[in-house]
Formats: sequence, C-alpha cells, structure tokens
Amino acid sequence: MITRFIKKSGNSVFRILPVLAVLWFLASCTGDQASLGHFNKAEESFASGKLQEAAKLYHLFLENELNSPWRITAWERLLQIHLDIGRDIERGISILQSMSLEHEIEKDMLWSIFMRLGKLYVHQRQFDMAIDMLKRSIDLAPDDEQLIQSYESLAEVHYKKLDYPMALAALYDFLEVNPDPSSGHFGRINYLLGKVYYQQKNLDMAIYYLRETLYSDAHESERSKAGMLLCDVYLDENNQQLAEEVIKELEKFYPNPMVIRTRLEGIQ
Repeated sequence: MITRFIKKSGNSVFRILPVLAVLWFLASCTGDQASLGHFNKAEESFASGKLQEAAKLYHLFLENELNSPWRITAWERLLQIHLDIGRDIERGISILQSMSLEHEIEKDMLWSIFMRLGKLYVHQRQFDMAIDMLKRSIDLAPDDEQLIQSYESLAEVHYKKLDYPMALAALYDFLEVNPDPSSGHFGRINYLLGKVYYQQKNLDMAIYYLRETLYSDAHESERSKAGMLLCDVYLDENNQQLAEEVIKELEKFYPNPMVIRTRLEGIQ
C-alpha cells in the first residue's frame, strides 16, 4: 500500500514524508501488538494454571519478538513451568543455555544463569560441566557476595567429586582475591576448609579452620555446622574434654537444645 502511494505521488513524495512516517509507525505498532498479544495470552494461561498452553504461547512470543523487554519474563516463566513445576532438568538446562545466548542480558543476570546451570549439572552428576559453569560465574560476579557464592559452589562440586585438592585450591583462590577478614565471608570459607581437611584426615588443619569459624562473628548456621564437625574431630582424637567444651559453646546459640543435650550426654 505504501509503495503504491509513493508511485502516485511522484515528485511530491518529499511533501508527504510525514504521512509515510505515520504509516510505518502504525505498521510497526500493529506487529508489536500482535507479538505482545502472545505474551499477554501466555500470562493469562499461566495465571489460570493452563501451563502447557502458556508454554506454547511463551515460545511463540520468543520466536517472534527478538528485542522485547518481556523476553526475560517469558524465559523465567518457562523455567517455572518446565523446571520448578515439571521437574524436567534437561529442559531446564536447555532453557538456561538459550538464555545465556541473549546479548541483552545484564552481567549479573548471566552470573545467575551460570550458577543455576552449575547446580543442575551437579544434580545430573555432570561435575565437569558444573565446574565449567561455575568458573564462568567467577569472572562475572558483580560483587563480593556473588563472588563467594561462586567459589563456594565450585569448592562444593570438587568436594562432591571427591577431588579434595581442587576443593582446597578453589577456597584458597578466594582468599587470595578477598584477603580482608572483616568482609564477613570467612566463616563460610573456613568451615569449608575445615570440612575438606577433615576428609583428607588432616585433623590439625581441620581443627584450626573449624575453630576459626566457631569462635568468630560468623553467621550462627556456619558456627553451628563448624562446631558439630569440630566435636566429631575431637572425639576421633579421643579428646572428650575439648569435645564437651565445643558443645557447651554451641549451647549458647544452637537452635535445637535437644540436640545439644543429646550430644552432651553422649560425650559425658
């Protein structure tokens, strides 16, 4: 229609440029509305529990609208449908991989995608793939909290893989890039170091790092885990006195008094 209009107008085309601009704008808006319509219908289906129908509409929207700000929401909805609700890990991995290819995704979003992929690969026991994703997340971590989560998750994967030297290497790598003990992260790192050394039967190093966590201002959850493991280490060494000392320290903040009482009775 626009082409025929130009031919009829001849040399006067420059006088009608504003009209052409309006026509192009209207055509563009019509396309946007049609594409956004898929998204709106998908949202309605999702809200009403018609998940299969919603998934089809979200996919249709993503195929037709490449630059919409609603793409992230559509991807997240598909993750909810297929992964959180459907428990389809393979489909979840596929969706996250597609999300990672989105050029418009911000750095912290890409960090989150690699972290989620790492967890899914661990669930599949694909440890090497998980390690690759978590190493990528380290380079993308936008702040210290995300950085420690990346290193911590990487160390945990090596730990589950029974590769204790690599688990230690990941933890010490974090200490090199974040050497400030006042950062508040050292309770978690020290606990993991103690746990790895315990598996290596290096009880002296295990005791050192577990005590560093227990007698610190770390979160009570880390202090609790470190204290319980430290108690086991002392019992392995037949040192009931120090094991009892640890349980009495845990008694000050441990959330379940019955557990403390039972452990204390077992030592005495």
